[in-house]
Amino acid sequence: MLFRSAFPNAQVGYHIIGGMTDEDYMRMAIDEARRAERLGEVPIGAVVVYEPIDPATRRSLEKPQVIARACNLRETTKDPAGHAEFLAMKRAAEVLDAWRLTDCTVYVTLEPCVMCAGLMHQARVRRCVYGAADPKAGALGTLYAVNEDKRLNHTFEAVPGVLGDECARMLRDFFSRKRAKKSQKQEAKDMANESGGPSVPVVSETASAAPSRSSTAATSASSAAVSSPAPSAAGAPSAAGASSGGEGSGVGDPCAVDLLDVARVAQQVETERFRGPGSVRVVAPAKVNLFLDIGEVRPDGYHEAVSIMHALLLHDVLHLRLAPAREAGLSVDLTCRSRGGVAPLDVAPEDNIVTKAVRRFAQALERDVDETVAVHVEKRIPAQAGLGGGSSDAAAALVGVARLWGVSEDDPRIEEVARSLGADVPFFLRGGCACFTGVGDVFSHELAPSNACVALIKPEGGVSTSAAYRAFDDCPQRIAPADRQTALDARHASDVPLRNNLTVASEQLLPALAEVHAWVNGHADVQAALMSGSGSAVFAVCPSFDAAARVAAQAQARGWMFAPVRAAMVGAR
Repeated sequence: MLFRSAFPNAQVGYHIIGGMTDEDYMRMAIDEARRAERLGEVPIGAVVVYEPIDPATRRSLEKPQVIARACNLRETTKDPAGHAEFLAMKRAAEVLDAWRLTDCTVYVTLEPCVMCAGLMHQARVRRCVYGAADPKAGALGTLYAVNEDKRLNHTFEAVPGVLGDECARMLRDFFSRKRAKKSQKQEAKDMANESGGPSVPVVSETASAAPSRSSTAATSASSAAVSSPAPSAAGAPSAAGASSGGEGSGVGDPCAVDLLDVARVAQQVETERFRGPGSVRVVAPAKVNLFLDIGEVRPDGYHEAVSIMHALLLHDVLHLRLAPAREAGLSVDLTCRSRGGVAPLDVAPEDNIVTKAVRRFAQALERDVDETVAVHVEKRIPAQAGLGGGSSDAAAALVGVARLWGVSEDDPRIEEVARSLGADVPFFLRGGCACFTGVGDVFSHELAPSNACVALIKPEGGVSTSAAYRAFDDCPQRIAPADRQTALDARHASDVPLRNNLTVASEQLLPALAEVHAWVNGHADVQAALMSGSGSAVFAVCPSFDAAARVAAQAQARGWMFAPVRAAMVGAR
């Protein structure tokens, strides 16, 4: 499939993956665990690292990449499978477009339970690295050793105790605070009973639930057992009374969560009809412009442009299938769900570029069939951000409906329709890193992709592309000819000078962009930064994933939208 992304090449060691150690990746999992705690969940986090290895030489074929991160969401979603590592593995399968995770290592802060260890077996993971052992549910060496059971058709390596003390301490502290809070509430209730009414304020929990097995065990554990856990059989520090899931109070949670909506998404109500044979799922990646040089206006009213774009791991997902006809001719049944805090699209389904893509492709094929094309879009790319979300969705729709209609992926009519939909759409038929000329729609050449980590930062509000071009025409900015030539000569993404001559025009339309630029350019963790497209997203190139995560977290604290998790640049297969 044209949209499947690959990851850049690198070397690997046993416990050193592409220059990163198991401890480095475990710290990412710990960051996810702290996010779970902020949501009122038991602090358990996980990351999945993709790293294909040549089975003959045991050497790495591609550079390792974190392709999924997740934290516990069992209480938030009311989903019994909402364990951090379970969710991370499902997201990894979505990114790779494959159920086998044979080239993956799962890092999780607590030893997996039987359910999650079973999924690791079913997914054929290569390794699992965990922090604290779980004496009540651990299935990778403590109570069971699912990974070593020779009766099963797959075994895998389990590495216990990586940053185990820190992982165990985080869990013990969490349950200690819960016990203290429960004790305070009980004291308040007792005082109220004695005085005939409440004498102190009582904080109510926003997401109460019946205590889970893990939280009940933790509450009844003695203080000595919590402060001095016994060593586990697996040799990892024990987190007494803590297992995946737990009771989430939600007290002090700064995030407003619509639990009914979250549950609807978690139960995959909207995608249920797209399961089974006859359905197609297409990943639609975001992009950034490493170089954008808008030139003179042509006789047809469009501007000359040189655009070098690079695909990102951040992506939308489109589900497509054919359904019985509702009326004569072609009908498009489009639904859309915004994910990850992205604002819902304020566009009627018939006006959505996905609907237009399907209809124009049918016209190009002269297809005269009474049928319905059902499409569901999971939106993670914000609109009016310069990240190409709509263009990528349109290209994904073309690829998906071509598959449904039995049209070859290299049929020239796909690219013809793509160019008619917008200048950026043809790029997303290729992905990776590529240079386009003309009005930004004519493919020039590919570039070797970068493996840099970036943080995406977007202030509130967006910038209309047409408005940005009008502002540009009022006061055009020109890029130095030497920079333009350097960009055209570059054959690797890292050699491209970061330039965008729409920046001034977009900052006039959205002054907050200038504030973002000033802040990012002064940040110690940022090596370079640039607005993408016509804005309003700015991408900050950072020396490591941890640095990008720090930048994103600080941007969030300033009230800006951010996307650090899927910000690593990727290339085309």
